[in-house]
Amino acid sequence: MSAHEIGLVDALKAGNYHFIDRNTFEDKRAAMLLAYDADVFLSSANAITEDGVMI
Repeated sequence: MSAHEIGLVDALKAGNYHFIDRNTFEDKRAAMLLAYDADVFLSSANAITEDGVMI
């Protein structure tokens, strides 16, 4: 949600990039295979521990 809220997703879609939005694929496996071969993959943290380690 943060990437959407700050306009990052829109900027990537509008830029000169091959942007893969996994949410637009019906075949989730095909989307993941495309993303697996990407030069850059953006993701978020699933959790942050009490001592500050991001998981």
